[in-house]
Amino acid sequence: MGKLGADIFHFGGHDYLLIVDYFSKFPEIARLSNKATSGVITVLCPILARHGIPDEMIADNNPFNSFEMHKFARDWNFKITTSSPTHAQSNGQSERYVQTVKGLIRKAVEENKDPNLALLAYRNTPIYGIGKSPAQLLFGRRLQDQVLTTPKLLKPQRVADVNHKIQNRQNKHKFYYDRSTRQHRTFQPNDNVRVQLGNTWEKAIITTTHKTPRSYEVVTEDGTMLRRNQRFINPSYEPTTVIPADVMEDNTKTGQNQNITLSGYGDNKSSSPAVEPTLSPPQHSFATQLQNTGTTNQVFTRSGREVKQPNKLNL
Repeated sequence: MGKLGADIFHFGGHDYLLIVDYFSKFPEIARLSNKATSGVITVLCPILARHGIPDEMIADNNPFNSFEMHKFARDWNFKITTSSPTHAQSNGQSERYVQTVKGLIRKAVEENKDPNLALLAYRNTPIYGIGKSPAQLLFGRRLQDQVLTTPKLLKPQRVADVNHKIQNRQNKHKFYYDRSTRQHRTFQPNDNVRVQLGNTWEKAIITTTHKTPRSYEVVTEDGTMLRRNQRFINPSYEPTTVIPADVMEDNTKTGQNQNITLSGYGDNKSSSPAVEPTLSPPQHSFATQLQNTGTTNQVFTRSGREVKQPNKLNL
């Protein structure tokens, strides 16, 4: 197998792991005892042992972004690519087959039939635009099911000209999808943006382009690092001041509220990314501030900022 898609879904009070082959569209389903990484690896190992180790597995972040899962991938010599958080479409192959498999199981349960027979029938059904079933693309032959089949049709056969048909099918889908979409703009590091967090759009700054397509890593004003698809990012012309989360936590504990601006973020320049925090002046008593300035005409706030008195006409 070259590339696999993986996803976890819930149905009938139980959790299941879905694995689908990108080439043949052959789905494998296994029931999970738990959704922890150890539980997923337990059911994933037999599937890979039956069908072979892929070059790459596309999956959602949790639990496939865990240290234990990446160690398992290194031991078995394949790569895990996680989808963009909150963007299910980036793992569209698996999401589509979750809906398909749920529909098959639901229909079988309603008709009081075995869901495994429904899955077998699906694996034997030719794919539109290709003319071959997932079983034929994966095994080179049809699978024996409840339908009477001649022995000749069950013999292995060479599947030819499939890659061309699959590519044409994908190009056709892409053509019709692109007709109703717009091209998203690209971003560069240090760009000021707004990123969607729930129902709000928060100020943020692009830190780097993620290795996955159309994904970026951003930092919000409170110092939170996020990975988001470009669909959830809009350009902004408002300057963004980033306050690291650890500094905010320290200020909360000490009761201080200091403004910190990180150089290299939000200036839209290719300057050095070194972080040089600039702290506001230390807090002093009002009497000390008057002593230091040597004049009583200057007034300072508690945070140390000078209050500029308005110029008035002295009539």
